[in-house]
Amino acid sequence: MHTRVFVNSEGLPTYEAKELGLAKTKYKDFPYDLSIIVTGNEVNEYFKVLITVLTKLYPKLGKKTKHVGHGMLTLSTGKMSSRKGNVIYGEDLLNTAVDQVAKILSDRDDLTDSEKLEIKELVGVGAVKYMVLKPKVGTNIVFDIEESVKYEGNSGPYLQYTCVRANSILAKVLPNISEDKSNINMLPIETELVLKLAQFNYIVVKCADQFSPHYLSNYLFELASLFNSFYAKVKVDEGKHTKKYRLQIVEGVSKTLTLGLGLLGIKVPSKM
Repeated sequence: MHTRVFVNSEGLPTYEAKELGLAKTKYKDFPYDLSIIVTGNEVNEYFKVLITVLTKLYPKLGKKTKHVGHGMLTLSTGKMSSRKGNVIYGEDLLNTAVDQVAKILSDRDDLTDSEKLEIKELVGVGAVKYMVLKPKVGTNIVFDIEESVKYEGNSGPYLQYTCVRANSILAKVLPNISEDKSNINMLPIETELVLKLAQFNYIVVKCADQFSPHYLSNYLFELASLFNSFYAKVKVDEGKHTKKYRLQIVEGVSKTLTLGLGLLGIKVPSKM
């Protein structure tokens, strides 16, 4: 691979040697099945050597250790720099997103103060999480606060809004629906949506196998886009003539979006 120093000429351990000691201590305190170390991808080669040596010295720990190199987060206004003073802390990023959502909600007279509070917290935090999780692991993330909180496009709020829309349909129609035993004659958009729902388990397993949540982010965006096309083309609520299978499709979308966003650490508000 290449030469690295683990003990210097003074007999002192370098970072590499300390990492080996840390692995033993960490396993002693927290006997893990798998230790995933996430760093910036500029140290990918360092960890290739480190884990190779760890596997030679402590095979059990080496097999239980995985390194994931990631890109860096930069602002849409340019690269952050501590020297230039344009560094933003994670907490500030979250607070800024929450404040942006609060501005969007300021003219909403149909919402109570408690509803506005729930929405701005869940949507603001969800916007940041989704913007960070949707790029492929290993690539750099360009963060644009205004784009992240938009209710349309590939954003967290768009997915949350779609889920709220599905829940609203179910709340309105389900209490009034009677058993419908008519033949199912699905439209092409409905078939496409059902097939997309069927991919969920496969996508989740793929994310776990490849340590890449972006597959789930992309899937949820595709599902939400399909559902909104379905919503625009199909009249779901037809009173007592409502097709029950259409409500089951809506319910499937609601459950899948809620579960998928939950896996990304994003909650869905009751209203938006």
